[in-house]
Amino acid sequence: MGSLRRVANAAAGIVLFILSLLLITDPQGGYQVVLMILMLTFTIYGLRMLVYYFTMARHMTGGIRLLYKGVIILDAGLFMFYLNSIPRLYVMFYLLGGLALSGVIDILQANYARKLQAGNWRYQIFYGILKVLILVPALFYLDSVRSLTYIYAAGLIHTAFTCLVTAFRRTEIVYVE
Repeated sequence: MGSLRRVANAAAGIVLFILSLLLITDPQGGYQVVLMILMLTFTIYGLRMLVYYFTMARHMTGGIRLLYKGVIILDAGLFMFYLNSIPRLYVMFYLLGGLALSGVIDILQANYARKLQAGNWRYQIFYGILKVLILVPALFYLDSVRSLTYIYAAGLIHTAFTCLVTAFRRTEIVYVE
């Protein structure tokens, strides 16, 4: 990982950590912020994937998957614009559904990494199980905007921590001779 990438990861981690602290300090106003963050994140990521597809990935094997993924993520981002006008209970269902799906995917990837004897499967399976376990108490607080904000802030803190660890981790360089 280059120096510029490390600085970008560290800056992203710091910004996400500050943003999560702001959400924790004002959970009632955090609902609008959570929706805005989700909308911007999905929209920008979807656009990035589409630009990547049209510039490079269309010439790659399996590049069409990136086109489909980019369109779906962009559509999800644009869908977030309309979540402000629907009841907040549906937003909780979307957030918890995404959390459940992400947790199950993490567990399945960790299981596959364990079969391949990769070294980082323990962290990934722990985090996947943690995501699924967060769902149980969250189901009792579906009507609470405060719980939506706290769940999202906890996810932001984890993402910030991951960005910071990635920025300062030594990377191994493999040379092929």
